[in-house]
Amino acid sequence: MIPRVPQRNRMEVMTDKVEAKIIAAKIKEAREERGWDITNLAMRARICESHIQKIENGDYCISIDVLNKLAKALNITITFPLN
Repeated sequence: MIPRVPQRNRMEVMTDKVEAKIIAAKIKEAREERGWDITNLAMRARICESHIQKIENGDYCISIDVLNKLAKALNITITFPLN
């Protein structure tokens, strides 16, 4: 028997989207502060350009692995509370 995955309510999904947009804005801001274009960040983080574009546009919810790669490339520390 396959266990059922509990469905998330609308508020949880909306919160995830808001958080994704905040993270996206911070990544874009850090990239622009360095004078880098998306291609430059993609090379440094070893992530494809289209993936970074989707992240920065808030179209993609970033994984911890990708967030870590971007943080290392940008030489920034990511901190967030665990609720």
